[in-house]
Amino acid sequence: MSKTRSAISLGWLSLLVCMPVWAARYSVIELPAPLREATALNENGDVVGATISGTPAGPSGAFLYQHSSRVVIELPCPDLACSSQANAINDHATAVGQSTNVSVGPQAVRWPLSGGAEILPHFAFGSAMGIANNGDVVGISASVRAENAVIWKADGTMIFLGNLVHCGQCVFAPNSSADAINDRGHVAGYADWAVLTTPDPYGPFLSGMHAFLWRDGAMTDLGALGDGSFSSASALNNADEVVGVSSVGPVNTAFLYSRGQMRNLGNLGHRADLNSAANGINDWREIVGWSEVRLPPSGTVVQRAFLYSFGHMWNLNFLIDPRSDSGGRVKLTNAVAINCNGWIAANGYDVRSGEPHAYLLRPHGPQRRGCHRHPG
Repeated sequence: MSKTRSAISLGWLSLLVCMPVWAARYSVIELPAPLREATALNENGDVVGATISGTPAGPSGAFLYQHSSRVVIELPCPDLACSSQANAINDHATAVGQSTNVSVGPQAVRWPLSGGAEILPHFAFGSAMGIANNGDVVGISASVRAENAVIWKADGTMIFLGNLVHCGQCVFAPNSSADAINDRGHVAGYADWAVLTTPDPYGPFLSGMHAFLWRDGAMTDLGALGDGSFSSASALNNADEVVGVSSVGPVNTAFLYSRGQMRNLGNLGHRADLNSAANGINDWREIVGWSEVRLPPSGTVVQRAFLYSFGHMWNLNFLIDPRSDSGGRVKLTNAVAINCNGWIAANGYDVRSGEPHAYLLRPHGPQRRGCHRHPG
């Protein structure tokens, strides 16, 4: 290699080392009232959510923002005198969640685009947490003894996903919950976890909770960080990469499970005493959630929304284009979902009034390859 060529190569290497990690700029849209708290997002930019916690507007409390029309629609209660919450939405604008009636308790509900509300079959009570594009729904069907992770298939059948604890004589039945499903029919959630130490006539001792990945009829324990006692999955992508939260010492921290390993994503403050949690992941392995930070000079701990990409955790507030409609007025505290094109549903507040709002963030640039909008 010639000296000139070596110098050029070293120059490029130096440039690459010094370059900052790339992150997109976002335009932000304040979603119309009464939707004030987003919970989920689909590929078309439709968002489901609720009013401000504890202050329902209307008989339901669950709402759908249709991005194509820029309007908010109330998702109806299946019963009189009930309240509802929407937990997920697929790309065909079918939403799922739960409806609570004082005399019946929580019931798993599906809201089809055509209108109305359908109660899904369950035992004592239930809640629907996720929905795939083929219509399969996951969530909880609870009996008197325990909560059970289930899939409600599009054909009406219900499948129990099992548990991480297997014992026939447990005093307390183990619990499990299915929180998300991808388009391969694979499911992520959490379940009671146990360590067998000494023989016990009553079965194993329930000593914590672990995230799981269910596929091909089997539930896999994803483990946990720290002392291994707690983890919970909140979302997964179509590569079966799972995100959620796990305990590390006295705090909870966001994690990514990929290729058989659970990775600690840390927090925005890079401190061991701050909490964080991951709520969503897309097929580009972009992750969103929230993290605590300490504000100078007082050191006050507050919560901020984050985007994790290219191995770096970004404070989403620093990525908002100040020229967008709500730029300069928004403080984002929690990012709840991200779709293939990088659109993000987040919650926060108006810095002038302090009022809480739900927001939709759109990255600058063209639509990504392989990301498709779906007809409603």
